[in-house]
Amino acid sequence: MKRFCNEIKDVEISNELLFQIQGSGAFRRFKQAIDRYNIINGWYSYRQTALEKIAIDWLELNSISYEINER
Repeated sequence: MKRFCNEIKDVEISNELLFQIQGSGAFRRFKQAIDRYNIINGWYSYRQTALEKIAIDWLELNSISYEINER
């Protein structure tokens, strides 16, 4: 979430999101904020790409072949 927040070009929104992800209840507040700023689809796209990269890195680290299916 922090990386996503740091990539937001609007500094005010970026700072607001960074503030929301601190402490207890961070994910709930983060989700409310990205919905309020209408960037929720951007978050889910960013998250999906990050998860895919984690999986690919793990596969390569363990010398496991894989095939990427284009969407």
